[in-house]
Amino acid sequence: MSNSLRSFSAFVPVGIVRQLVNSGRPLTLSGESRFLTIFFSDLEDFSAVSETPVARGTDAAGIIIFEVVVGALTQESATIDKFIGDSVMAFWGAPTEVPDRSTVPVSAHCGLPIVSVG
Repeated sequence: MSNSLRSFSAFVPVGIVRQLVNSGRPLTLSGESRFLTIFFSDLEDFSAVSETPVARGTDAAGIIIFEVVVGALTQESATIDKFIGDSVMAFWGAPTEVPDRSTVPVSAHCGLPIVSVG
Protein backbone atom coordinates (compact mmCIF):
# COMPACT_ATOMS: atom_id res chain seq x y z
CA MET A 1 0.00 0.00 0.00
CA SER A 2 2.77 2.48 0.83
CA ASN A 3 4.25 1.95 -2.65
CA SER A 4 0.87 2.82 -4.18
CA LEU A 5 0.65 5.96 -2.03
CA ARG A 6 4.15 7.01 -3.08
CA SER A 7 3.20 6.53 -6.74
CA PHE A 8 -0.03 8.51 -6.30
CA SER A 9 1.93 11.29 -4.56
CA ALA A 10 3.95 11.77 -7.75
CA PHE A 11 0.80 13.13 -9.39
CA VAL A 12 -1.15 14.62 -6.50
CA PRO A 13 0.23 16.78 -3.69
CA VAL A 14 1.21 14.71 -0.65
CA GLY A 15 -1.16 16.69 1.59
CA ILE A 16 -4.12 15.74 -0.62
CA VAL A 17 -3.04 12.08 -0.64
CA ARG A 18 -2.90 12.11 3.18
CA GLN A 19 -6.30 13.81 3.33
CA LEU A 20 -7.82 11.18 1.04
CA VAL A 21 -6.30 8.31 3.04
CA ASN A 22 -7.35 9.80 6.39
CA SER A 23 -10.92 10.45 5.19
CA GLY A 24 -11.63 6.72 5.10
CA ARG A 25 -13.69 7.31 1.97
CA PRO A 26 -13.10 4.50 -0.53
CA LEU A 27 -11.62 5.55 -3.85
CA THR A 28 -13.58 4.49 -6.90
CA LEU A 29 -12.89 4.52 -10.61
CA SER A 30 -16.38 5.77 -11.45
CA GLY A 31 -15.68 9.46 -10.81
CA GLU A 32 -18.09 12.26 -10.04
CA SER A 33 -19.04 15.64 -11.46
CA ARG A 34 -17.31 18.63 -9.85
CA PHE A 35 -16.88 22.31 -10.51
CA LEU A 36 -13.18 23.01 -10.96
CA THR A 37 -11.13 26.14 -11.30
CA ILE A 38 -8.51 25.64 -14.00
CA PHE A 39 -5.26 27.58 -14.42
CA PHE A 40 -3.21 27.82 -17.60
CA SER A 41 0.06 29.69 -17.82
CA ASP A 42 2.09 30.55 -20.87
CA LEU A 43 5.52 32.08 -21.27
CA GLU A 44 5.03 34.82 -23.85
CA ASP A 45 7.35 34.40 -26.86
CA PHE A 46 9.32 31.63 -25.12
CA SER A 47 9.09 29.29 -28.11
CA ALA A 48 10.22 31.99 -30.55
CA VAL A 49 13.09 33.04 -28.28
CA SER A 50 14.20 29.46 -27.64
CA GLU A 51 14.44 28.80 -31.40
CA THR A 52 16.86 31.66 -32.07
CA PRO A 53 20.59 31.01 -32.51
CA VAL A 54 21.39 33.03 -29.37
CA ALA A 55 18.96 31.13 -27.16
CA ARG A 56 21.60 29.71 -24.82
CA GLY A 57 20.25 29.53 -21.32
CA THR A 58 16.55 29.38 -22.23
CA ASP A 59 16.36 25.75 -21.05
CA ALA A 60 17.71 26.76 -17.64
CA ALA A 61 15.44 29.82 -17.56
CA GLY A 62 12.43 27.65 -18.42
CA ILE A 63 13.24 25.23 -15.62
CA ILE A 64 13.60 28.07 -13.11
CA ILE A 65 10.33 29.63 -14.27
CA PHE A 66 8.53 26.27 -13.99
CA GLU A 67 9.88 25.87 -10.44
CA VAL A 68 8.55 29.32 -9.50
CA VAL A 69 5.13 28.70 -11.11
CA VAL A 70 4.75 25.22 -9.60
CA GLY A 71 5.85 26.56 -6.19
CA ALA A 72 3.24 29.33 -6.28
CA LEU A 73 0.51 26.92 -7.41
CA THR A 74 1.27 24.23 -4.84
CA GLN A 75 1.46 26.91 -2.14
CA GLU A 76 -2.21 27.54 -2.96
CA SER A 77 -3.04 23.77 -2.95
CA ALA A 78 -3.36 23.40 -6.72
CA THR A 79 -3.06 20.04 -8.40
CA ILE A 80 -0.56 20.28 -11.25
CA ASP A 81 -2.21 18.51 -14.17
CA LYS A 82 0.43 18.76 -16.88
CA PHE A 83 3.19 20.68 -18.56
CA ILE A 84 2.35 21.58 -22.14
CA GLY A 85 5.46 22.90 -23.87
CA ASP A 86 6.15 26.15 -22.03
CA SER A 87 2.78 26.09 -20.25
CA VAL A 88 1.54 24.70 -16.96
CA MET A 89 -2.02 23.46 -16.41
CA ALA A 90 -3.30 23.15 -12.85
CA PHE A 91 -6.67 22.97 -11.11
CA TRP A 92 -8.45 23.33 -7.80
CA GLY A 93 -11.56 21.49 -6.60
CA ALA A 94 -10.60 17.83 -7.05
CA PRO A 95 -9.92 15.32 -5.66
CA THR A 96 -10.73 17.39 -2.57
CA GLU A 97 -13.05 20.37 -2.56
CA VAL A 98 -11.55 23.81 -2.12
CA PRO A 99 -13.99 26.29 -0.55
CA ASP A 100 -12.43 29.35 -2.19
CA ARG A 101 -11.53 27.69 -5.48
CA SER A 102 -12.55 30.75 -7.49
CA THR A 103 -10.07 33.05 -5.70
CA VAL A 104 -7.03 30.82 -5.13
CA PRO A 105 -5.76 31.23 -8.72
CA VAL A 106 -5.63 34.98 -8.11
CA SER A 107 -3.55 34.39 -4.97
CA ALA A 108 -1.26 32.03 -6.90
CA HIS A 109 -0.94 34.50 -9.77
CA CYS A 110 -0.11 37.35 -7.39
CA GLY A 111 2.77 35.26 -6.08
CA LEU A 112 4.34 35.04 -9.55
CA PRO A 113 6.92 37.53 -10.72
CA ILE A 114 6.71 39.01 -14.21
CA VAL A 115 9.90 38.14 -16.06
CA SER A 116 11.22 38.63 -19.56
CA VAL A 117 13.01 35.83 -21.42
CA GLY A 118 13.71 37.86 -24.54
